Parts: sequence; C-alpha cells; structure tokens
Amino acid sequence: MSAAPAAAAPTEFVTPRKRISNESDLNAFLQSETYQRLMGFVTEMGTAVRGYPIVKGMQFSERVAKVKHMLQTLRGWIDEFPPIQQPMRFGNKAFQQWHDRLIERVEDLLKEMLPAESHGAIVELTPYLLDSFGNRTRIDYGTGHEAAFLAFLYCLWHIQYFTQNDKRNIVLVAFTEYIELMRALQTAYMLEPAGSRGVWGLDDYHFLPFLWGSAQLMIQEEIEPSQALDRTIVADYADQYLYINAIKAIQEMKKGVPFGECAPLLNDITAVPTWKKVNSGLMKMYQAEVWSKVPVIQHFYFGNILPFPNDAAAAAAAASGSLPTGTAAPGHTSTHGNDHLPSRRPMVPPMGPTMHPSAMGLSPSAFPEGLGMGMGGQGGDGDSSYEEVPKSD
Repeated sequence: MSAAPAAAAPTEFVTPRKRISNESDLNAFLQSETYQRLMGFVTEMGTAVRGYPIVKGMQFSERVAKVKHMLQTLRGWIDEFPPIQQPMRFGNKAFQQWHDRLIERVEDLLKEMLPAESHGAIVELTPYLLDSFGNRTRIDYGTGHEAAFLAFLYCLWHIQYFTQNDKRNIVLVAFTEYIELMRALQTAYMLEPAGSRGVWGLDDYHFLPFLWGSAQLMIQEEIEPSQALDRTIVADYADQYLYINAIKAIQEMKKGVPFGECAPLLNDITAVPTWKKVNSGLMKMYQAEVWSKVPVIQHFYFGNILPFPNDAAAAAAAASGSLPTGTAAPGHTSTHGNDHLPSRRPMVPPMGPTMHPSAMGLSPSAFPEGLGMGMGGQGGDGDSSYEEVPKSD
C-alpha cells in the first residue's frame, strides 16, 4: 500500500477559526485529507503503544518532558483557585478563574515549551490548547475538548516538535498526564459533561483513553476483555493501562451503582472476544460519535496546519510561497515565519476511502459486531502495516 502524501509544514501560521456550522460543512471535512491525517495520527499513536504498559521509571525525551511539565503546571493552579461554595452541583465558578489564568499565560507556557525557532507556530497552537480543558462560560467538558488536545498533539507532531522515537510516549506520558489533569479539573470544579449521552455514551467525558487503551492491551496475556471490569484486575492494572484506568475512574465516580446500569456499553464490551475487535469497534464508534456530529465538531478549529477543505489549496500555496495574486490565506497571518521546517515526513498509509461513519450503520447496540478500522491496520482483523509494530496473535 502506498504511503499517504507528505504534508508540507507551513511556512506561515494563521489564527485558526471555526468552519463547521452544518452537515454540508461536516461532510466536506469528513472527506478531506485533513480528516484522514487526523485519523491517521490517532491510528499511528495507537499502533505505537500496542503491548506497552505504563511503568515507573519510563525514559522519555526532553520534548515529551516539557509537555508533561506544562500540564503539571496547569494542575498546580487548581490549588490556587479552590472550589467556591455555591448552590449548584455542577459548574463550580472557580473554574473560570483557573481558565482566566490559562488565557493569561498560555503564550508564555508555549514559549517555554517550544524551541525558539518554532515560536511562530504559537498562533496556531494556542486555540487548540485553550479549548482542551473545557468551556469557560458553560463550565463543561466533553469529547470535543478532548479532540482539541488531540489536535494540539497533532500540530506538535506536524511541526516536528516530536520525533519518531517519541510516538509511544506521546500517549503513555503526555496524553496520560493530560487525562490526570482533566480528572482533577472534573473533580475539583464538577465540570458538566458536554453533550453526554448518559448511560448510552461510552463515558461522560472521554473517548481516547478507551481507544488508545484498547490498542495498548492488544498484545498482552494478563487481561482479556471479559476481565476488564473485575475490581481485582482494576486495582492491579489501572496504573499500567489507560483502558483499565478509565474503568477505575467510572467505578470511583459512580460508587454504589451497578456498572451495567451506569455504563451499559462498556459492560457489553466485555463480551467481545479480543482486544483487537474491541479496538476496531471503538475506532468506528469514535469516527461516528465524535467526529461525525455537528454539535461536537462545530467547535473545532482550522488553520494552516489543519486546513479546512475549502482553504487547503490557499494554505498549500501560502506554504510554498506561491499564493496566487488576489488570494488570501485563511485566517490572520502570523508575523513569525517558520522557514526552517522541511516538509513533514509521510504519516501513515491512507485509511481507505473516507466516508461518513453514519453510513456504516453504526449504533451503540451493534457495537460488539461493529468492526471498523482500528489500531490493527486496515479492517478489524488485519495486521498493522506500520513500522516497528509487533503483530498480534
């Protein structure tokens, strides 16, 4: 299979803006190279963690360490803005103070994290990072905010902040730190679940810990899907596996409620025979329930790194310095150049023809039989064709 075409790193960065407001916009995005590259990134990162638990004393690069440190800094601010006494159960207004601090200091945080030659990208990175932790006004959080952090990681990958050797730790270190921060924010400020489907959703807040977590479990012999809810398994392995850790979070948040009642979909997943099938089904569900919903993706930002389809040609021309006369690049151009960046290395093989996931006939009740393109390669049972990936049994 031929590799996906390389995406040139932009030499100009712009302020990303929202471009999706209806089904037509969404369909254009779902058929675009931008969407394919985002899903390719999800797949590539999941492939990198197959068979690797989180262990104490893990070694990781200085670049990954800086992302982790930034997220730890944000977590430390919770102590500076403790929850206030208020009559409402959800949406503690102290979160707005925390978020105001983030807005005030985001540029300095990114300057500290990024090498000087990449500071031009801050204008594109900022909206994704600001949107990664919930909505300041509504004091809520959902999978759309999680998608913003995914985009933040993708942008760092695209501008070559990370290297190929960082792939595994982008998930096991940086993303894991993000999840720990989000759980702390959700607990401290009682963030309202944004767009939650209640018991028929996978989780009130998150999706990627289950998707990448199921990929992580694909090559190991200790835990079968049927054991994922066992409290002994959860106690023993929650610190090692994202999926098990996410189960633990639900068990702790909803104590006293039978798991099959508060999370019936996750309960049903225990009947799926292999983690490969769990993962491929979750990938299909992720595409359908997160990326194919206007209420979620209408808040997603597009710039030059992640261009909206109608802007892609202008963005590519701007990146190559050949923007036609009278054509403006989308958004507001940054004054910082980034000419040092070479073309981005090829990402991953194409994921096949892009289609609107709702056309697959996916529904939560059909999940156990619903096999899609998971971390195991093309299709539910295919072996991965990506580099440095051990084949599953």
